Amino acid sequence: MHGISIVEKSDSTPKTSISGKVIHGNQIGRTIGFPTANLLLHEEVFLQKGVYGVHVTYQNQLYYGLMNVGVRPTVNKEEIIIHYEVHIFDFDQMIYDEELDVEVCHFVREEQLFSSMKHLVLQIRKDVETVQRVFHLEQPAILKREFKPSSEEYIHLTDLAFIQLCEGKHGINRGVYNTIDNWIYNQGIKNILERRRLLLAFLESIRDHENSRKKFGPGGLRPKLEEFFFGKVEEKTASNL
Repeated sequence: MHGISIVEKSDSTPKTSISGKVIHGNQIGRTIGFPTANLLLHEEVFLQKGVYGVHVTYQNQLYYGLMNVGVRPTVNKEEIIIHYEVHIFDFDQMIYDEELDVEVCHFVREEQLFSSMKHLVLQIRKDVETVQRVFHLEQPAILKREFKPSSEEYIHLTDLAFIQLCEGKHGINRGVYNTIDNWIYNQGIKNILERRRLLLAFLESIRDHENSRKKFGPGGLRPKLEEFFFGKVEEKTASNL
């Protein structure tokens, strides 16, 4: 069996391509919003253990993605088998036993052992953002999700009228409004109209009935925001990456 080697890791120019069949894995990544295609390679490759930005071709369609090469120490510290797992951006199909062609484009980081599931998930999110920037897919992650359209009438209200809408219809006070708006802003959403759209989508998701006053305990708002926009993080399991 012939091997293909990658020795450089700083250049973003594609170095090599690999192909393989998608096989069943432990499916942990899917539960936290980062499903991976586990590849059984047709040809041996020599890649440094770590995370890579990749191009993925499936049924003649090109996708961008993230590939982890390694023993998954956070999942099993005793693991010695090298796994090749690809998270494909904007992709949600069942492709077991299908063939994927993966072009390895650039090295992101070395494989790491994380102390908790939460730290691992946070790092994966950073990895995704890094790869999106390199591929010039600079749209913030929370804009990748589809939301129920908000009325243009609401989006274009004056600042005071919009805040009053949120208070009257969704039961949040000015302080909660500012917290949500600042959190969305810190995710890279600078456009106020886009922030309003996302803010309304979040409020609709937690709405129970008309004019109910929303109450969040200490530190209770941010986890709800992260769960809505990025998916729930399960502390008891670990990701494939």
